[in-house]
Amino acid sequence: MQRNRQRTRNELEYELLDTGIFDGDRYFDVFVEYAKAGPEDVLVQITAANRGPETAELHVLPTLCFRNDWSSWTAKPVEKPGLEQIEGLVGTRMIAATHPVLGVYYLYCDGDVPLLFTDNATDPTPENWTI
Repeated sequence: MQRNRQRTRNELEYELLDTGIFDGDRYFDVFVEYAKAGPEDVLVQITAANRGPETAELHVLPTLCFRNDWSSWTAKPVEKPGLEQIEGLVGTRMIAATHPVLGVYYLYCDGDVPLLFTDNATDPTPENWTI
């Protein structure tokens, strides 16, 4: 943003390509596709393509989260929802997402992938939020 402030109206905007990050064609294209079979059924397919000349590792972290309506600073706090790994079909990983009002939802992951669970509540003070 600072670079663009330094440019005049006659200069083009400083773009991602100008940074040199794509030099050598070492990057990944990540495609996220969504499909719905019903009002509460969502399929997400994530495809990553390595555009670089050699094999490279990529970590993809899809996120499943709840809106924080359980903290004491909310208008009507409810019971905190839970996420837990449960037994799934062979060749998949499965998460049960349980919310006291919304009910139980399931996340299925293809393959023997590691699952990461974290409580990302870092600053519960609303006046410090950036929206």
